[in-house]
Amino acid sequence: MWYCAHLLYVVEFEGQEKFPLWENIHLIEAENSEEASAKSLALGKKHEDLEWGSSHCDDKPARMVFCGVRKLIEVMEDKLESGIELTYVELEVSKREQIQDLLEQKAVTLIFDEPCTSD
Repeated sequence: MWYCAHLLYVVEFEGQEKFPLWENIHLIEAENSEEASAKSLALGKKHEDLEWGSSHCDDKPARMVFCGVRKLIEVMEDKLESGIELTYVELEVSKREQIQDLLEQKAVTLIFDEPCTSD
């Protein structure tokens, strides 16, 4: 079986007043959701970079810290091929005009309308 693991990382730096988050989505092959969860956690820890100065944010030495698996979705298709749906995110905005703003990558307040983790 295939799963999509939504791995959440935070960028930490000195004098921090904001907390940039990265959500990286990885394809995981596993026999079941328990194995997929374990593989996802191991992958997240493997890709975290705890050494200060290994990256930069706002010209300050930073590091990338793995926070956890935000969501684990089973890929419902039997065969991986171009165009299949791998994962999804459910969002909500308060005004229809914000949809276009989101598409144009403008700042929009979003509500994540989904559980933090699902099987």
